Amino acid sequence: MTLSGLLAFAVVFGTIVLFHEAGHFVAARASGVMVREFAIGLGPVVARVRRGPTAYTLRLLPLGGFVRLEGMEASPLEGGDTADEEPHLAPDDPRLFRNRPLWQRMAAIAAGPAMNFVLAGILFAVLFVPPVVEQVDPGSPADLAGIRPGDRVVRIEDLSTPTATRVVRAVLAARPGQTLDVWVERDGQVRHVAVQMKADRPGGYLGVRMHGPRPLPAALYGGFVEMVDSSGEIIRVVGRMLAGREALNVAGPVGIYSMVQEAASRGSYSLVGLAAVLSVNLGLINLLPLPLLDGGWLLFLLLEGIRRRPLEPRLQSAAQVLGLMLLLALMLLATYLDLQRLG
Repeated sequence: MTLSGLLAFAVVFGTIVLFHEAGHFVAARASGVMVREFAIGLGPVVARVRRGPTAYTLRLLPLGGFVRLEGMEASPLEGGDTADEEPHLAPDDPRLFRNRPLWQRMAAIAAGPAMNFVLAGILFAVLFVPPVVEQVDPGSPADLAGIRPGDRVVRIEDLSTPTATRVVRAVLAARPGQTLDVWVERDGQVRHVAVQMKADRPGGYLGVRMHGPRPLPAALYGGFVEMVDSSGEIIRVVGRMLAGREALNVAGPVGIYSMVQEAASRGSYSLVGLAAVLSVNLGLINLLPLPLLDGGWLLFLLLEGIRRRPLEPRLQSAAQVLGLMLLLALMLLATYLDLQRLG
């Protein structure tokens, strides 16, 4: 581990978690719910600032976060440090989460994943530039193939209208030693270029930098289209893994750190692109109908709407314990696969 890698991981993951929890926070406050804590990180409190009834905390482990709402069943992942809290509200106080209308409670829960998709769209918009080559690294696959500054990539493999982000995606998917078919426009003429990826280096290194931002409305539109495309691709990949048509490939903290460190070594462009993909992943994961995740809370609320009464507290608690066990098992599996790949 390097200091720059740890810093990049903290910035990327912290930003993603911040947007997620800010979604819950803003939606809950807009509904009149009292927020007891806005936490970035898990575990022991490192720093705390109180503003009114809300404590804003930074916790030791940069692996998540939470917003603790008054009148909502506490999650086992939330910290138990409540020494400086104000007295709890009366059972009929409208600021209690459980006393708000069902649609407001569902909106407060769904706002977290929604903000992850919004963040991903914004980050993709930052990258949504015409694929015009600004710089070519000497000795790189692009240089050896004859790509030059000023070339505009008009096709790569089967992508006839590639964006810069899709060019990066195609390059990342390339195998060592593979030949990528690229068409570039130079001086008004389209030329075919066969780029030989280096056999001794994993896919992901083409050796070019691109520039030329689009107007803001076009960039935002393209960024959110890219976010939708990425969401669909992730869902399709998960579907293939569940059906056994593709090998299980999940990443835990170790794997994510390695990806962030590698992306940071390639520059801010790659790091922003990875952050966008990770934000989409976090949004989708949180929508899974598992206890402890936002999707699990939405399922509880949906059942409440159908039954016309909340689930019994003991059932919710039992489901949360089961959800925690499932998440820990998945984390252990992901870490095992991470270590296998690193080995």
